[in-house]
Amino acid sequence: MLIALLALLLAPVPPAPAVRPHVVYALVLTRHGVRAPIETNAELNRYARQPWPDFGVSPADLTAHGRALMVLYGAYYRAFFAKLGLTDASGCAAGAHIWFWADTDERTVETGKALAQGMYPGCTVEVGVAAKKPDPLIRPVESGLGKVDAAQAAASVRSLIPGSLDDYASRLQPAMKQLRQVLDVPAAPWESQPTALRAGKTGMVALDGPIHTGGILSEALELEYADGMSGAKLGWGRLDPRALHAILPLHVEYVRLMLAAPYEARARGSNLLAHIQHSLEQAARQQPVAGALGHPDDKIAFVVGHDTNITSVAVPLGLDWKLPGYAENDTPPGSALIFELWREATGIYTVHIAYTSQSLDQMHDGTQLSLTTPPLNVPVTIPKCNPCTLEKFRQMVAAAIDPQFVESGH
Repeated sequence: MLIALLALLLAPVPPAPAVRPHVVYALVLTRHGVRAPIETNAELNRYARQPWPDFGVSPADLTAHGRALMVLYGAYYRAFFAKLGLTDASGCAAGAHIWFWADTDERTVETGKALAQGMYPGCTVEVGVAAKKPDPLIRPVESGLGKVDAAQAAASVRSLIPGSLDDYASRLQPAMKQLRQVLDVPAAPWESQPTALRAGKTGMVALDGPIHTGGILSEALELEYADGMSGAKLGWGRLDPRALHAILPLHVEYVRLMLAAPYEARARGSNLLAHIQHSLEQAARQQPVAGALGHPDDKIAFVVGHDTNITSVAVPLGLDWKLPGYAENDTPPGSALIFELWREATGIYTVHIAYTSQSLDQMHDGTQLSLTTPPLNVPVTIPKCNPCTLEKFRQMVAAAIDPQFVESGH
């Protein structure tokens, strides 16, 4: 008996089963879905020979088609995150561990509701909204958080422009020519206006001239296509995917100048970026962390904002992406920057980032999304952070943000 007991005690202990790397939390920073142009039709009609089409909603609001697209995206997110083990494939129970927050605009609130409906149909999932406008998480500059240095803001935008402003605008002439053809105007008076930078109401830079106007008009045409318009309603019958892609550099360049300048992005993105970092830390600790979004036991968080928010978070971190069919760092309606927190086999937590968007054709056609017919998705490299441990990511964020534009809680 003693010999048997000794043999049992001295027998080699089998190794503990290896813990596979797995994702424990995801935060989705998404742009709202397809909306109507911000400008009224009366304003847009000044630039085209024929009246612009009616999107069926007030300016800047989410369209019916845009809402349907976000419901489809929500159903996809449900399947995607269920495969990762962050939620159940069906039922309402897992909805208690998902957190939604949206900017106060109609298009962002309704996008949040549509995503929640698509993810958890028939379930009660609250979409949080700030009690007062503007929400400092989404619009820190407009809310008065921090003080903008107008001179630094102007210099930052100017650093993105090689040579003179007018020479820079002239490089976009091929896109301007295609735009004129769709608008059916032989000459556009606004093209001859000088390109100029000026301080806006908040001290941030505003842009006047052909890039500004061309950016607005080209986005309006992109929204027509993304909203499923066709035939005579789509660019008066003169717009097809080839022409649209030829025109879109005007919108892409306008957005880059207005959103991607380092000073502007840091001012607009610091608060949200700090909250994202605290949220990842909270998910790792499984206990409350000051400045975190949602709750320690959340598995998924959605923040529904604007292209401004995505770009302003990406620029300070040096993030870049390229989706097929889109320009580099483009932020189409409904697209999202996804932050994933992984627990590695060693027990260390790492941060992974991806970018996702429906293609323009998927938007136009209202394509049903699934794991076999997914939206576009690409990994995003975090510069000088590979593997990017949670601690390294915290250090990167601390170096990237401007504390004067960060609030302590939410």
